[in-house]
Amino acid sequence: DGGFEAFFAITALAFVPLFAKGDLIGKFMTYCDAPRAFADADIRLAVTIARQLGFSLERMRAGEALLEAQAQLVSELAATEQLHKVSTQLIQVKEAEALHEKILDAAMAIMRSDFASMQLFYPERGELRLLAYRGFNPAAAVFWEWVRPASGSTCGVALATKQRSIVADIELSAFMAGPEDLETYRPTGIRAVPSPPLLSRAG
Repeated sequence: DGGFEAFFAITALAFVPLFAKGDLIGKFMTYCDAPRAFADADIRLAVTIARQLGFSLERMRAGEALLEAQAQLVSELAATEQLHKVSTQLIQVKEAEALHEKILDAAMAIMRSDFASMQLFYPERGELRLLAYRGFNPAAAVFWEWVRPASGSTCGVALATKQRSIVADIELSAFMAGPEDLETYRPTGIRAVPSPPLLSRAG
């Protein structure tokens, strides 16, 4: 039917799966352009080649995993150094506003984020008040100046549940569908949002 074998004039072939630690990770194929009855010696050789290929792929994967782990370690070390630097600076900061700004700058650097905000809870109102922000347009800053527990935002959910609220894509979030918050996220340019609550030692 004009398939792969016909296109390359393949008449005989052997398929040997590649395994690593008992798991299938690929295949090794050998082709012939003429009919061939593969002898036992041919099959053993193909299996040996496949086994070596499997070992090589396993080592390659292990090497890639090691590089990823090293890169993560470097990233975590840089984040730790950044936190230490900020902690040292915060000791010298006397004004609350300047303190908030430094915390946000550090958080954005460590998280590699495009936006950031910090809010303070007012028990008498049961709401969060915006203290400082990065990346918000003026309309968003006004809209999120006060956030209620019933708000259609991750901050509102975090306030209501005292749990982290994480949205990987605002367009796919069920609780964001419809509310005014979604229409504020969009023009601001925010697409993904993690909102961890800040809790005192007393909870």
